[in-house]
Amino acid sequence: MASHSIELAESDQRMPSGLRSLGGKLAGLGVLLTAAGVGLAYATGGFKFFQFSYLTAYAFALTVTMGGLVFLLIQHVFRASWSVAVRRIAESMVRLMPIVALLFLPVLLPVLFARESMYHVFEWMDPAFVQADAEFMPSKQVVYEHYLNPNFFVVRIVGYFVIWMLLARFFTRNSSRQDESGDLKLTRRMEIFAAPSIPIFALTLTFFGFDVIMSLDPHWFSTIFGVYLFAGGLMSFMSLLALLCMTYQRNGALKTVIRPDHYHDIGKLMFAFIVFWSYIAFSQYILIWYAHVPEEITFYFKRQNNGWEWLSVTLIFGHFVVPFLGILSKHVKRHKPALAFWAVWLLVMHLLDIFWLVMPNYEPYGSVPAPWAVLLMAPGLLVLLAGLGILSASSRSIVALRDPRLGDSLAYHNV
Repeated sequence: MASHSIELAESDQRMPSGLRSLGGKLAGLGVLLTAAGVGLAYATGGFKFFQFSYLTAYAFALTVTMGGLVFLLIQHVFRASWSVAVRRIAESMVRLMPIVALLFLPVLLPVLFARESMYHVFEWMDPAFVQADAEFMPSKQVVYEHYLNPNFFVVRIVGYFVIWMLLARFFTRNSSRQDESGDLKLTRRMEIFAAPSIPIFALTLTFFGFDVIMSLDPHWFSTIFGVYLFAGGLMSFMSLLALLCMTYQRNGALKTVIRPDHYHDIGKLMFAFIVFWSYIAFSQYILIWYAHVPEEITFYFKRQNNGWEWLSVTLIFGHFVVPFLGILSKHVKRHKPALAFWAVWLLVMHLLDIFWLVMPNYEPYGSVPAPWAVLLMAPGLLVLLAGLGILSASSRSIVALRDPRLGDSLAYHNV
């Protein structure tokens, strides 16, 4: 059984040459910004500072990309029609998962080869630290022996990326195949597979967060840390999606496909995950603070002294209070310049959030390190991925031409 394709303008099917050229320029700019950030980090703080700065920038770019993957899963499992018009833009970012995996090599390779330089980042790699910590906290010895060790760490990280690449390949490949065959069974197949994929994604992202970010402080733990990363990642991806939709349209693509109603729904999801991130952040804080367990409370001690308290306050207002009020109105969600402003705002706040998670471990109980290298590398990686995503989208139709819900998406009316 096959679906019928809908007649669209050429600019709504194939990427205009100007947009493809812009994708190449963005990718080149991303490389330059990232390289400049790497050089600045080495020049100002040496290899240790580079490690922490790059990990911050990478975690920012990864969580945004992973937000794109979970966005696809959610749209398929709920059989959403509104998002068909913008789904290919999300798929173009998710298709970059192999490149995202390669970008993690500067963090992974030193662990693989047990470089002493990685002791600066992951203390659990240092045998002296493990021995002293095991004497102080015997219960941690089992964790260091059987979980936090370099070999098992590498195996887990490789496993996470393999799973994410397989998920990305399955959904993007079947979506592309439907353009050729129009087979409705492909839609049903993606819907069925999306349901078990969501818990698989949730577990892998959670344990990636445990392994790469939480283990920077091996004494600290939070059972909702994975949800915290998911909330921030999906919020920031919706912000990026809004900016990419505007970029496509400004360069002559999808002008009759993406309408204010679609921006309205993108804005709704941005707003929803502002609130959800805030709820999870507050829940994590109040439970840890109230319990006052020494191994947990040190996480917040580091972030409430020596200048870090100002970043904490900035997150409260900049990540919640101000954007909550700013995006609340229906008119803001449907007004592209206003929505673009808040999309950039939320991406900046998400970067600040990741900086707040990672960089206090650079010098525990020290002052806030200079952020300039991160402010080059993080936008650099994101711009690189955005540019490559545009180039990736140019290899096929920029809209799912034979998706059975495309007609509903084109006629979609948001109330």
